Amino acid sequence: MKLRSSETLVIVGDEFCGLHGAESLARGAFSLSEALDLLLAPASDGQPWPTSELSSRHAQPATWDAWSGSTYFVYRNTVLRLAGEEVSLVAGHKDEKGQADGNGEEARFSCEWIGQLASAGDGTLYYIDGEKIRRIQLPAAWRAAAPAPGAGAAAGGAEPGATAAAVGSGRGDGRGGGGRAGGGARRPLAAASAAEGQDAAQGARAVEVSTLPYTAPEVLFSLAVVPAASSSGGVEISGGGGSGEHITAQVRTRSAAAAASGRDEATCEPGSGACLVFGTNTALYRLPLPLPGAAGAAAGPAAAATLRPEVLAGMEGREGLADGRGREARLGLFSGITVDAARNIYLVDNYMRGRVRRVAPDGSVSTLVTDLQVEYWWPAILPNGYLALGSSKGKARLLDMGLQPLLPQLPGQAAAAAAAAAAAAGAAAAALPRSLPSDLGALLDADGADGTSDLAIRVGERRFQVHWGILSARCDYFKQRLAAGAFADANAAELDLPDADPDAFALLLRWMYTGAADVAPEQARAVAELADRLLLPELCDAALGVVAAAVSGANVVDALLWAEACCEARGGGGGGGSAFERLRQRLKCWYVANHQQVAAEAGPSRKRLAEAPSLMLELMDAALQGEPRQGEPRQQGRRGRRRG
Repeated sequence: MKLRSSETLVIVGDEFCGLHGAESLARGAFSLSEALDLLLAPASDGQPWPTSELSSRHAQPATWDAWSGSTYFVYRNTVLRLAGEEVSLVAGHKDEKGQADGNGEEARFSCEWIGQLASAGDGTLYYIDGEKIRRIQLPAAWRAAAPAPGAGAAAGGAEPGATAAAVGSGRGDGRGGGGRAGGGARRPLAAASAAEGQDAAQGARAVEVSTLPYTAPEVLFSLAVVPAASSSGGVEISGGGGSGEHITAQVRTRSAAAAASGRDEATCEPGSGACLVFGTNTALYRLPLPLPGAAGAAAGPAAAATLRPEVLAGMEGREGLADGRGREARLGLFSGITVDAARNIYLVDNYMRGRVRRVAPDGSVSTLVTDLQVEYWWPAILPNGYLALGSSKGKARLLDMGLQPLLPQLPGQAAAAAAAAAAAAGAAAAALPRSLPSDLGALLDADGADGTSDLAIRVGERRFQVHWGILSARCDYFKQRLAAGAFADANAAELDLPDADPDAFALLLRWMYTGAADVAPEQARAVAELADRLLLPELCDAALGVVAAAVSGANVVDALLWAEACCEARGGGGGGGSAFERLRQRLKCWYVANHQQVAAEAGPSRKRLAEAPSLMLELMDAALQGEPRQGEPRQQGRRGRRRG
């Protein structure tokens, strides 16, 4: 049987099946082929895979690697390679578990949890193994050459690539996402050559398995490689046609919603280079590629240094369904992620009913589909734009979402693309020198994932991983509280900060680590009060400036009453009280100078001035006498307790 040059494979238990309709533009016409007829390497022995001793096992989600032109998957403590009809050992031992590094069969994998494999496109695979990330360096002998134009047709068809190899896993009542096509006979794949079989056997001994110098805070369940963005805001991808021609497409990072409204989304986010994204159940992290020690990366002492990933979205240990950006978002329970051509990440969050969620390159999380009812895992984007969801119940669900797939590359093109991406990343790094604020900001963004945090601050329901030395040096409040013997909890590993707003505290931390923070008008009041409480006068002044700049006829009364209450609480003295007093005076001047606008826009809110008779009297006197000079002292006395 002549095969197509590319094919979408589905894992059903320990069998691989073709998913018909995955490449078709005809919507909804899907079916599964009979199981592929696979042989254990060397194929010349004719031993089928899986063997009888391995039957009734489940293969883990697979990945396609363009560098070697092969599909890789994990099965019974081993990493295996599917090339043509042959299944050959890459690394590990089927009867022994562990986390030992080494070459080929010397390496050990624990495989206690279902993990994901990901290809970096440069001969490197990554696999999540518990709290560890394993790097699998493939031998040079396995590198596939790019076929000449038309060679595929002359040879009778190229080998199939797995553009989505984890649609359904497990054997329940069903057998994947649709009915089988054809009879019960197992369909053969194109045979690998004898030379390829010998190369596989020899190359397995040259496979190098190592463990990245990083331990995740919790078990990892998701892994993907996100490609670099192009200079024009897209992702350069390559795919194979039916006759083996080179087909290159550029997909711009512009969502369908943005296109419909005529808006252009930002196309050059921070971290626009290639990166490795991985996640626990509640947070996603990312590391820039290439990693130290990987193919194409500079060698040196940095190769052994502990990696410090950046938090992309969510917060470790904090379950939830809130959308938002970065650590403001909440994730709950997901296994498996997939990436589209616009560098967006998709996952199925099963926390309190399944829902499909998208994570943009800047870490913004949005919910796209809700109430899936059944728990789904291991999403994959099909060539026709469907999102395929797998499950452990032998069922799959295909959602017509019109996504832009990250098409598989032809062998040989991946290495060139990876080299170009590495060169671009190196040029960007040279053009953007490191600075102390950026390095300390990265330290804060790690949120304890890099193992350097030595103190936790609990604010409401959020827990912030911080550094004792930085807080003591940058904040007088913490300098006093953390001083030896000053307070009972001075040496505690975790401190409570009661009656504080978590979002405001996050901005305070950003200020302490980097010396700058973007204070939004809706957060300015909370930030100002907390900054005053924690003895950060510069940040307090900056936040009060945001309050003043955002004043309008509709909100000036509310702002005045808030400033009045803050002054009362601080007794009208120096320090923070004087800053609030200056704001109060500034708002009063604005009210008098724009009293006609206030009358037109404030509406019934002006009646609330009766809550502060002293302030209302000042405003009346100022209106009769003319606009007061900014900075003029208050004439009326004020009751209240002075802060000690």
